[in-house]
Amino acid sequence: MAARQRLAGGGAAGRTGEQKGVLAVAGLQARAAPAVRYVRDLVRQGYVGEVLSTTLIGSGMGWGPTIEPYNVYMSDRNNGATLLSIALGHAADALCLPCLARSESSRPR
Repeated sequence: MAARQRLAGGGAAGRTGEQKGVLAVAGLQARAAPAVRYVRDLVRQGYVGEVLSTTLIGSGMGWGPTIEPYNVYMSDRNNGATLLSIALGHAADALCLPCLARSESSRPR
């Protein structure tokens, strides 16, 4: 299945998110990583106190003048994927999940 077809298949999830007033994002597997879940649990339990801010600094492969054959699809804007959007999406999810956990656990029911 072409990347464009896969992208089009996510339309229903995007529309549902839009109707509910939330951003619908697929493929954020960082939240399943044991280390990320452990940090989330520590934040949720209050072990690290209140998280006031975070910083994300990163670097990645493939930012040079050549592109590996398996990343060529990211050069086509119609595929909806870029090195920045994919890498940043995964990293931001891993960074934000623990912080969101605290606010979710302290929310009144």
